[in-house]
Amino acid sequence: MKEFCKCLFLPPRCPHCNAVLGFVSECAACRAELPNLRCGSAPIVRRDVRFLKEVHAVYDYRKPIRGAVERLKFNDEPQLADVFGDEMAELAQQCGLRADLIVPVPMRRRKLRERGYSAPLLLAQRVGRRLDIPVAQVLEKIAETPDQHGLTRQERKANLLGAFEVMDKSVVRGKRILLIDDVFTTGATLEECAKMLLAADADRCDALCFAQTPEKSVSKTK
Repeated sequence: MKEFCKCLFLPPRCPHCNAVLGFVSECAACRAELPNLRCGSAPIVRRDVRFLKEVHAVYDYRKPIRGAVERLKFNDEPQLADVFGDEMAELAQQCGLRADLIVPVPMRRRKLRERGYSAPLLLAQRVGRRLDIPVAQVLEKIAETPDQHGLTRQERKANLLGAFEVMDKSVVRGKRILLIDDVFTTGATLEECAKMLLAADADRCDALCFAQTPEKSVSKTK
């Protein structure tokens, strides 16, 4: 009876499209649509990626995934990170991604204060628990750069130069690092993070994201 009342007055929602599930455990629409948005196990290939060995993402950043990411980041729904992090961990296992350390992409301090939590950190912690890999917040964003939204590929890269710092080089020295972020767009943020980690003597950097902006969409920001 307690569960019945809970479903009646606080019905569970689909984590991906936010539809009310009611008394069913799975969203029929997403069960049909999500397989079409999966990126598969092959690495994302972008010509400007130099410091990352491999980049993987679970989904293309299109409806309903776009809305799911926005709810995680902007609608105060941190619990979604558990669902999305599980999907990321599953992909990492399928791809054979190995790492000694998981490092989340850091947020600007102002954004962290506004939102109250870091989506990349929550995702990293969930992936770390699932894969039994330690998580270290070893990167810090030391420059309050303008928002990346709307910038071209080259402007994004220039905007982030010198924006990140490795706080403790001994933590990453000789380690194989898996960087975690919510969305891969042009790769400028992840590339700058990987560059700084490699400069701190990390052995290798790969990246795992929940979603990736399709190449056709990225080309519009050139």
